[in-house]
Amino acid sequence: MSTETHREKVRAAFEGADQYDEFGIVQRNVADDLAAALVRLSLPTEPKILEVGCGTGFLTEAMLRAGMPGDFLITDVAPAMIERTRNKIGDGSDIRYAVLDAEYGAPEEGPFDLICANLALQWFEDPHAALGRMMKWLAPDGHLVATILTKGTFAEWREACEAEGVAPGTLDFPDPSDLLGWYPDAMRTRPSGHHYRMIYKDGPAFINALRGLGASTPVDGYEPMKPGTLRKVMARFEQDNALATFDVVTLHYGHPKAG
Repeated sequence: MSTETHREKVRAAFEGADQYDEFGIVQRNVADDLAAALVRLSLPTEPKILEVGCGTGFLTEAMLRAGMPGDFLITDVAPAMIERTRNKIGDGSDIRYAVLDAEYGAPEEGPFDLICANLALQWFEDPHAALGRMMKWLAPDGHLVATILTKGTFAEWREACEAEGVAPGTLDFPDPSDLLGWYPDAMRTRPSGHHYRMIYKDGPAFINALRGLGASTPVDGYEPMKPGTLRKVMARFEQDNALATFDVVTLHYGHPKAG
């Protein structure tokens, strides 16, 4: 699959995620926790802030609700997501919006005292490389803080698929232990993980939630399950109360240390 095809599929999925607010319960909780951590950072009185992958504004709302001051540039790869955030937050002299493919593009403004992203990195083709690029957008004492889904995410669904001898189709999220090797000289704090769990009504509700979130883009080369196999997988998934785990790690960087 070409880079452009992958990017277009991800963008199209999020463009059509018109039920994101309805299904994004975990995403909202993660945003609330992230915002609580961001407001405790050592930042200038009026920091210049870049948000990457705003979605429908969960993190933007949470930061403002927590009293985060600053000059905000709110971005996403999907124009529809930006419009949904703008409809919630509104415009202002200190809040602007822009379409930005943070993996391959660059913001017109900067440098930034804070760059933040809530559950966006796992949709990048190479989140490790993207983080390295984003660090270059930081002010000298700036902070880059991002949450990312990791390997244990949807473990229950994966196990149900494996029990039926089929591939799950979900993306291969990074192993938390591998994150320790992502720019260790630039880490301000050690990566920290947290489990979020969601119980769905049944298997179809879980699948519908992924689609509603725009999170249904499958791994490269995935062949969809036959209907009968899918029913068996969902039945196994429901044996564990249709529980789905979201494993989230928070990454916190500054400029790499000299020497």
